[in-house]
Amino acid sequence: MSGLLDGIRVIDLTRLLPGPLCTMHLADQGADVIKVEDPKGGDYARQEMAMGVSMSHLFHAINRGKRSVILDLKTGEGRSALLTMLDQADVLVESFRPGVMDNLGLSHQTLRERFPSLVICAMTAYGQTGDMREKAGHDNNMAGFAGLVDQFPRVEGQAFGPNFPIADIAGGSLTALSAIAMALVQKERTGKGAILDISLLEGALSAAVMAFSTTQLHGRTPAPMQDILTGLLPCYNYYETADGGQVAVGALEAKFWAAFCMHVDRHDLIPKGLTLGPDGDATKAELRTLFKSKTLTEWTEILKDADCCVTPVLPMTEAIKQPLMVERGMVYESEDPVDGALTRLASPIVVDGERAQPSAAAPRHGEQTAEIFKEFGISPPSASGE
Repeated sequence: MSGLLDGIRVIDLTRLLPGPLCTMHLADQGADVIKVEDPKGGDYARQEMAMGVSMSHLFHAINRGKRSVILDLKTGEGRSALLTMLDQADVLVESFRPGVMDNLGLSHQTLRERFPSLVICAMTAYGQTGDMREKAGHDNNMAGFAGLVDQFPRVEGQAFGPNFPIADIAGGSLTALSAIAMALVQKERTGKGAILDISLLEGALSAAVMAFSTTQLHGRTPAPMQDILTGLLPCYNYYETADGGQVAVGALEAKFWAAFCMHVDRHDLIPKGLTLGPDGDATKAELRTLFKSKTLTEWTEILKDADCCVTPVLPMTEAIKQPLMVERGMVYESEDPVDGALTRLASPIVVDGERAQPSAAAPRHGEQTAEIFKEFGISPPSASGE
């Protein structure tokens, strides 16, 4: 199976999570992604979260299929080598704070003038302009600033976010991925590149369409657990089972709610799925009692053939073992030469009925440096680095 991006070359200057996840999706579809790393350890995600393996499981998870080259961009030789590589590249992805590339003599405008067909994707917390452009930020900062954390459940007044970096991934990785794809279409049609300014904050805000729509309707967002997707409705909620498990009831549409009620022989609940106020609280209490009457395994068996949008809430250890994941090839096993057996997640993109085959393992720091230097005709750096 040929990849959607066969023949596309990507130079990747990013670190940690948002950028590397984006470029891994490109690599999965056949792009030649060259990960440029500094001499002092490279991507922080390699070691800072390693915990018993030579490279962290996060690094393994989001850097497969790439090649790693060591370049010191603070030296003239390193910058010259990068320019040589960019002359044969289609995309540059970087995640430095605004101004860093300028200080290196590699400003976006300079690169645009030298390589007019190059797609340059800059990923930052707050964007290339504005009074927060130079500030650092992590996922919880951006999720909080974008109004998302205000919607999170609270315990004794304190918000707790999910172990899913919304701003990093939805706001950053996936926003950048779609923007790069669109810019490559323009490049193919016109030969013209683009400078993409991807703000993770703005990406997160643009994805918060439910909370934003509620704000437009009511002039405010409801308190946590009091909006239609956060616990207000009986028919869209989580309920505990007899053994402490949880089921997710997502029967928003009348047909699914009715199907559920009939399947569990509670026809009396059919008119009550969307009830609010005291009636809604009473309906949720009825459902809590109902689901507490059986274990999660029992409910899973009872509802397995019912088309009613009710599913078990699974821990990750169980989610990756589900027959669906195995049958569709979403989870697979690989062998790393240093870290041994690793369970991996495949590309979520299926093209013409085929999923991209598992690509090469994540590279060691600078593993392909000599290979890449030879490929581009770059001389190894001198001892002085200048």
